[in-house]
Amino acid sequence: MDDAYSHQASTPSDRHHKSKLETMRNENMNFVDSNDVIVEYYKNQQASGLDRYFLEIEQWLEEDKTLHTNTPLVLEADDGIGKKTLLVKWMEYHARNKKGRYPDFIIPHFATQSGKNSNYYYAIYRILIKLREALNIKQKVELLEEKLRRYFQYWLEICSRQLDQQIINGAQIIYDKVILVFEGIDNFRELLDMHREANVNFWLPKYFPTNIKVIVTAERQSASMRLLKPDCQVIPIVSDKTVMKQTVNHHLGKHLLIQNPQNLLDIFIQLSYKVRNQPVFVRSYFSVFIPYPSEGVVEENEIDQRIVEQILQPLKLEYFISMKVIEDLFAFQLDYFSKANIMEVAKFRKVLLD
Repeated sequence: MDDAYSHQASTPSDRHHKSKLETMRNENMNFVDSNDVIVEYYKNQQASGLDRYFLEIEQWLEEDKTLHTNTPLVLEADDGIGKKTLLVKWMEYHARNKKGRYPDFIIPHFATQSGKNSNYYYAIYRILIKLREALNIKQKVELLEEKLRRYFQYWLEICSRQLDQQIINGAQIIYDKVILVFEGIDNFRELLDMHREANVNFWLPKYFPTNIKVIVTAERQSASMRLLKPDCQVIPIVSDKTVMKQTVNHHLGKHLLIQNPQNLLDIFIQLSYKVRNQPVFVRSYFSVFIPYPSEGVVEENEIDQRIVEQILQPLKLEYFISMKVIEDLFAFQLDYFSKANIMEVAKFRKVLLD
């Protein structure tokens, strides 16, 4: 069995490989790509000060790289900091402000969504299918996982050459370069042990062709971060305390549905520093536990404020003290309010997600 730093990885038999990827391909043909859904959702979220990193990403993209210096850009960010929001908002910013005549072709992949998205073979397959279609490449994409992994670099070199020859070949759409974005690269899992982080050196090329740029996010303490950091430019992503304070003060300045939120504020102040500095955690905590009417979501006359007070009054610090990530908070909120019958489940989910 390999460890996180070896160049080998545990892999099942070829027969299992083929059936596994074919199943994923068939599922992808029958359902909407969840990565596209994520992009559309986070387009409507606020960047919460993360937009200050846009220029750093743009500067990195403009640097001239040779084959053996074109390594990924690593955004080092802990869970809950807003990585998806940052990437999606940057994609919009880049599309609006890119220099030059032709646009870039950006393919985001969100490994933190787990399921098939945390399978690096599926990620490679999905990316190559999109590149094949966008660049009008005739060669078919392999369905055998090991061939996908081994020929990933080769495929990217084909794409890079195709980008150089677009005008000569009479391409209908001309792209400047391809940008691959892996959100949560440390969330890719080993096939035979879903609890183990996949070895990034096993499947991701160390260097990329000149027309291919790669941006990844990884947590500070992850094995992927330790492996990528020596050879890659790293941008640490941290929450802006000023923006966080403004967010909280702006929320408390609204016409709240509860008259005395002091107990809930005391609970929040006593939470661990890590969760109190996760923008998504902060917004969800305040929007759900210290709510205010919102047009189109929850109107003021829809809920009896006395009932809201009664439901929130029993909340104690012990319910929150073990929370480490936003998913812990979401799970608790859904469970807590599902027992309260304060509103229809579908409407509450909308409150939670908005």
